[in-house]
Amino acid sequence: MKLFLTIFFLLIMCFPAYSYIDPGTGSMLLYAIIGISAALLYAFKGYFYKLKSKITGKGYSLDSDLTEYDFVFYSEGKVYWNVFSPMLESLDKYGKKCIYLTSSSDDPGLSYKADNVKSKYIGEGVKAATYLNNVKADIVTMTTPQLDILTLKKSKKVKHYSYVFHAPTDIGIYGKFAFDNFDSILCVGNHQVVHIREFEEKRGTNPKKLFETGCTYYDVLLKKEQRTEKNQKPVILVAPTWGDNSLLAKFGFNILKPLLTEKYKIILRPHPQMYISQKKLIEEIKRESSNYSNLVWDDKPSGEDSMNESDILISDLSGIIFDYSFVFKKPVISIDAPIIDTGLELEDMSQDKLWELNTRDKLGKLVKEENISNLPAYVEELLMLFGKENIENIIEESIYNFGKTGDVAAKQLIELKESLKK
Repeated sequence: MKLFLTIFFLLIMCFPAYSYIDPGTGSMLLYAIIGISAALLYAFKGYFYKLKSKITGKGYSLDSDLTEYDFVFYSEGKVYWNVFSPMLESLDKYGKKCIYLTSSSDDPGLSYKADNVKSKYIGEGVKAATYLNNVKADIVTMTTPQLDILTLKKSKKVKHYSYVFHAPTDIGIYGKFAFDNFDSILCVGNHQVVHIREFEEKRGTNPKKLFETGCTYYDVLLKKEQRTEKNQKPVILVAPTWGDNSLLAKFGFNILKPLLTEKYKIILRPHPQMYISQKKLIEEIKRESSNYSNLVWDDKPSGEDSMNESDILISDLSGIIFDYSFVFKKPVISIDAPIIDTGLELEDMSQDKLWELNTRDKLGKLVKEENISNLPAYVEELLMLFGKENIENIIEESIYNFGKTGDVAAKQLIELKESLKK
């Protein structure tokens, strides 16, 4: 018992590490070490929760038998509810029993009512991983990449793992080995299919079942009533991605300065992950922007209200540029800054093949980073001259089953379920 406690406390204690590991090495050894360490940590913590459960009668069961359900869905957080809800609605219509697991205690899915759908909060972090790493089910579908690489491990009691994309973006912007360990993937467009197949061949991994599905949450956005009245003054939505490639990470408050005149209303919507992974940066920008009355922050789970209210979007490689164009048919200004690909799948593919880079200039205006001081002029130009003609062509060429994806995805999962019986 003393040995167990010693190991346990060593695992949960934090020590300063006076070193730096370059995340861009892309080394399988690095990910193996991280994976093994994470597995050991979560195993010990899992035993802790199991012991706690036995003693107190509370906690999370490590033997989570969900085989009574046809389909199990897991969501990292409430921001992904619109990805899952169209599938769940259709599966309920077809009489398929589903359970929706979430790591957000205020997930809208927890209040969703349907005859064949149950929702359950399974906690965050270790608690969620402990539950999922021991779940028993036929099919588990999730939006969480890097399965079996970092925190989430494949349960030996799950027959099939399926991934559903939460954006039409290419696979290059995801972390290393993001999709290698899934059995099937619900793809948004052919650009994802092509590059997944290339990575399978390059890495010698087993071919996955790839479905021509589409983007499920477009079903939800397209049903929303769009604003028809004109704003008194132009409303600019600034909505970057998170991580090193975020406009806010690269330029900070400087990206906003040229726009903060009385001529515009600015809505700043950082990616939700920034509030978790880049807290200090968010706090810094909030301090610098606190004196500007024409700047408002949007931290809602979904950006649909801000997209609806605004007249133009300024962003980077965030998937929101396509939501804004495809659903709301409004102009986008994309900042053409160098892409930092360290630790991303993009390290193993040519940047000129990335779908976003070959598409974003058709959505409005591509602006070089040295020209961000001229953003107001580009805003005025686009508000006057932007045409929607290109958008429909891009949708037809790049997105499967636009606006009717939920039902398609449900039928594909039912097909998948039937194939597992053979």
